[in-house]
Amino acid sequence: MAKITQAEVSKQFAIANSKIWGRVLITISIVATLIPVVSGTYLYGTGFGTDSNKSVSIEEVINPKDGKIIKVRKETEQFQSGKTLWDWLSLAGTLAIPILVAILGYQFQRREQKRTEQQSNLEREIAEINSREEGIEAYIDRMSDILLDKQLSQKIKTLDFSDVKKTREKIEQDSELDTAINVARVRSSSILRRLSSDQERQARILYFLRDTELLKFIFIEAKLEKINLKESVLNDSNLSGANLRGANLSGANLRGANLDGVDFKATDLRGADFKAAELQGAELQGADLRGADLQGAYLCNASLNGADLQGAYLCNASLNGANFRGANLSGANLNSADLRDADFRGAYLTEIIWNEFTRWEDVQGLEAAINVPQALLKQKKTA
Repeated sequence: MAKITQAEVSKQFAIANSKIWGRVLITISIVATLIPVVSGTYLYGTGFGTDSNKSVSIEEVINPKDGKIIKVRKETEQFQSGKTLWDWLSLAGTLAIPILVAILGYQFQRREQKRTEQQSNLEREIAEINSREEGIEAYIDRMSDILLDKQLSQKIKTLDFSDVKKTREKIEQDSELDTAINVARVRSSSILRRLSSDQERQARILYFLRDTELLKFIFIEAKLEKINLKESVLNDSNLSGANLRGANLSGANLRGANLDGVDFKATDLRGADFKAAELQGAELQGADLRGADLQGAYLCNASLNGADLQGAYLCNASLNGANFRGANLSGANLNSADLRDADFRGAYLTEIIWNEFTRWEDVQGLEAAINVPQALLKQKKTA
């Protein structure tokens, strides 16, 4: 259970207090309104037209004929005029005061409630910021413990991450090194997830990993599915074999990164920069690559079936053996791309751009593609 602070108790008390006072003011206003109305009606009537008041009295008088005392019944009727304009103005003024008090009371209650809510939101935001900062500090402290371990640090420096397979085998043979790297990987993945909506602090984590050269291996085969790394800077990093399925990497900088065998299924890669990146055997089925820059990228045997490559830049990219089945390449730039043995069955090739250096040898399914430019079909026939 989350700890309840004194500040939270004070906030709740302030909210309850403002509500009580608002109700008291409204009640007083209603009572103050009803008193003059009821009393005025009782004392003066409704005020429309004239009003009368009859009274009967018995008086004893001397009969002038015989001098005897007799009782005489006397009936008196008094007339009262209706309310004047001044009377009505006076009554309206009397009624206006409690109504005004009621309005002011309501406005006061709303203002206090709004102020309390704003204060509460501000305190929650400050608490969240402090929590994130504490999380970053704890993460860096724990990672520093690994880096300051001389034996582990020396072992890491001897690893050759250009050959991932051999490096993996070497790490698995050393249980201490394997454990340390796995712990560092999990901690790094966890802190990035925790900061998924905070690009500024995510960038600080990635810069730390870059400065310590941990970015060269920390995310190899990492489980980063559905993570938000929008516009992150991951150039020259090594994420080979990582699971990034369903993640958000739109606008990310992945220049020169090792992304061999990465699972990018259904990943948001719009506008991402993949210049000269290694994507051999990468799984990009259903990925959103609209406007992505893949110039000079190595995508041999990559799975791009069902991917959205509208407006993507594939100039000088190595795409031989790539699977483009059902992919949308409308408006894609294929100048000087190597497309040998690529499979285009069911792919959309509306208004694609290519030049004389684009290699189309042994492509498959071009006749089964959709909206293939006539100039390309003619070029293939004469080739």
